[in-house]
Amino acid sequence: MKIYRLKILLLLSILITLVQSLSLASEDGPAILFLKPFWQKYLYSTEEYKQETLNRINYHRDLAGLNPLTISDVLCQASQAHADYLNINNLATHEEDSSKTGFTGQWAKDRANYFGYDWASIGEVISFGLDAEEGVDSLIKAIYHRIILLGPQYTEVGIGDASHPTYGMVQVINPARPKNIPAPTNIIAVYPANQQEDVPIKFDSDQEWPDPVPDKGVVGYPISVHLSDDYNVTLKEFTISLNGTQLDAKIIHKGNDSNIKSNAFALIPMDPLEPSTVYDVYFEAEVNGNFFSKKWTFTTEEAKTLQASPSTITIAVGETGEVKLVNVESPYKIEWDNSEIISVTPEAGFVLKIKGLKAGNTNITVTDATGATVTITVYVVTPSSLKMDISTGWNLLSFYLKPIDSSVDTMFEGVSAEILSLWKWQKDKWAVYLPSLEDGGSSYAQSKGFNLLTQIDVGEGFWINAKQAFSVDISGIPASDATLNLYSGWNLVGLKTDKKKAISEFISANKDKILSIWKWLGNTWAVYLPSLGEEATQNYADSKGFSVLTEINPAEGFWVNTTEDISL
Repeated sequence: MKIYRLKILLLLSILITLVQSLSLASEDGPAILFLKPFWQKYLYSTEEYKQETLNRINYHRDLAGLNPLTISDVLCQASQAHADYLNINNLATHEEDSSKTGFTGQWAKDRANYFGYDWASIGEVISFGLDAEEGVDSLIKAIYHRIILLGPQYTEVGIGDASHPTYGMVQVINPARPKNIPAPTNIIAVYPANQQEDVPIKFDSDQEWPDPVPDKGVVGYPISVHLSDDYNVTLKEFTISLNGTQLDAKIIHKGNDSNIKSNAFALIPMDPLEPSTVYDVYFEAEVNGNFFSKKWTFTTEEAKTLQASPSTITIAVGETGEVKLVNVESPYKIEWDNSEIISVTPEAGFVLKIKGLKAGNTNITVTDATGATVTITVYVVTPSSLKMDISTGWNLLSFYLKPIDSSVDTMFEGVSAEILSLWKWQKDKWAVYLPSLEDGGSSYAQSKGFNLLTQIDVGEGFWINAKQAFSVDISGIPASDATLNLYSGWNLVGLKTDKKKAISEFISANKDKILSIWKWLGNTWAVYLPSLGEEATQNYADSKGFSVLTEINPAEGFWVNTTEDISL
């Protein structure tokens, strides 16, 4: 039995905030010149990832009523350099060591100086092993990190990301304000916001370092108030109540917690909140010598259960499949029965990469921090070969095996010269592949409002227009689920089984929701009209020179026109 114990700081990541980086004040450091080092940059993803990160930061800032941050290209260089440093040296820290490869400054403020960012204030938060949105959400859940991301004093942000040998990826975020921009004033923001919904119910304080509640693990979701630096604040009262009864909670701020440098106050319920419940919050303080109070409410999320998607997976020997964990509380434990059949690697975004080692079946059990469990059944099979005979002209086809590689370039490699065009219907538009063109038909598709066809999976119908007859072998495995999920309207699909289906049996449970089914016979159509019945279908087919459709065979594609979303 294999066991992975993922000791992490906040969800599937280590989220570290050193005291020195919680709030880097606008103090001038010594002037130090460095020779710019040269090392390979290890990017984890793309500019799209950075934009998603920015959007998620500003989503939370907007909820709190704060100004959005804008990207600073200069500061992004510092963020990226630190992400690369952590990757190259396989570290998880805010502090850099000048003796190590990729060093650009000991702390975030030093790295900003190195790249020429003239900062008035700067902070840093880091997440490991999570995608863009999940990384930001996890930082918002961790109160010390939230205080940085929701700092009213910040106007810009640098974002860097890289792969990471231990955690899969690393995300570095540096909110800041340059000296040439005045500090924002007259700001009092709260989080969760007034009438905010779907608020998380808990937070594992042991997974944030420093630990905001050292004598307790899982606590309630923190509530916070964030004020601009022009306010001098003396706290009088800060409470959370349910139906008029105050909850036991811990209050932290810079007056009683040295880890907080900003003008912020946090209230941490000592026990997890109840799901689907409205809570009342009250904050009272003396602000610049004047009385200030605020009341607001928020509603917690519905109860969630640990799930795996999919819960059953079939993969080929040598193939790697993936399962995503949903509603998982970290840290979590992974166990599986037979390490000779599969290997399992957890990756960013709560994804499990499962590799088939030899034929057989086994179960994976995931247990999260709450004790909830979910079982994933894995079937590892030896790949089969599907031989497809393609006729000259138009062919309407499908795969009943799940291709080992679903890329059209790979599947039709060696026979692409025989193909004029390949088409797939994607819900409401065509996707096309033109192998004779250098760009595969990308420009043509764009000019027509189509998509470029790059992949075909099991159960998807597709057209091939062939110059001449040829055969192709597709390597694949049986589908984990033979169900076809259809949208309202036209669907181009194929069976996900090697057994033929009689139409009457195939659609019996959805007969009244299907307008028509069509199959191409090479030179004419076969049709079945469930709403009209067999006799009327025969009359209609005869009048058009069609055949009556009675069965669907494996590897045939067919059209289904439905009145609503259904499953076959």
